[in-house]
Amino acid sequence: GSTVNPRAALIYNLEKYTFKALYGTAFRGPNAYERYYSGTGFKGNSDLDPERIATYELVAERSLTPYIRATAAGYIYRIQDLISQETDPSDGLLAFRNRGKVEAKGLELQLEMDDRGPLGISGRLGYALQEAIDQDTNRRLTNSPTHLVNLNVTAPLFEDKLYGGLEVLFVGDRKTLARNTADAYAVGNFTFTLKNLLRGLEISTSVRNLWDEDYSDPGGGELIQDQIEQDGRSFWLKVKYGF
Repeated sequence: GSTVNPRAALIYNLEKYTFKALYGTAFRGPNAYERYYSGTGFKGNSDLDPERIATYELVAERSLTPYIRATAAGYIYRIQDLISQETDPSDGLLAFRNRGKVEAKGLELQLEMDDRGPLGISGRLGYALQEAIDQDTNRRLTNSPTHLVNLNVTAPLFEDKLYGGLEVLFVGDRKTLARNTADAYAVGNFTFTLKNLLRGLEISTSVRNLWDEDYSDPGGGELIQDQIEQDGRSFWLKVKYGF
């Protein structure tokens, strides 16, 4: 079939400030897996409707210096017919269903510096406070953290050839399908990147989960475990050559 999804933006610029009022709608049709997959413990649902969302957002941006910018945004998202995996009580099989209405609202703050700053360092610090509620049950959605923090810093270490990058991510506690709580965690990743040693060659090495954090993510309905333990510290090497 067809669908109409209008979007609108009102933007006002001052010398150091920019203000935006944004509105939009969108949809996501159910995919083949959600509609037709059947197997042990699963069944398809060919009657699924598309998910639909309407978004409302207010944004304020300010240039603090020629290379540092601050952004604050508040938003409300309203979702109808959210596609969610549930157990059918009539036969105990998992199936995807349209789950009524969900409302998400939040506040995002971000401070960003580009590489024109001191010593060529660039970075970003962001914080999000959010709440996503199932309007039918008045419960917080599973796997939906209230607090998110991310920090990214990149710095040249040797004459545009060697770069170091640090990423830190904090994720607040989340509800699981069994209404237990997956604990909050913070992980760090560190990467060295070597560029321009040879034309077209780039080599990078990373340490992920730098301090070997022990944490788990909520599991899905098709899994036995309510929470899935994630990898500890790991080491990665990537070689890329373009020609």
